[in-house]
Amino acid sequence: PRVRAEAGCIEYFPAVDTASGLPVQGPSRDDVVVVVEKWESLAALETHLIAPHMMEYRPKVKEFVKKVTLQILSPTE
Repeated sequence: PRVRAEAGCIEYFPAVDTASGLPVQGPSRDDVVVVVEKWESLAALETHLIAPHMMEYRPKVKEFVKKVTLQILSPTE
């Protein structure tokens, strides 16, 4: 709720793999959570990354997190 209330947050939700049976999909990864985020601007994302509640959150989940990667995407026409 705190993230969704941040200025510039358009969308923010965690997602996990779902088996679909489609041959193109790889195997389900039981140890992966993807957080899908949509921000109004790169500046809003940068502010989020250093928000006090995020700085408090990271140490609390550190023992559960194996790896974090960030991929910034832009829509194409």
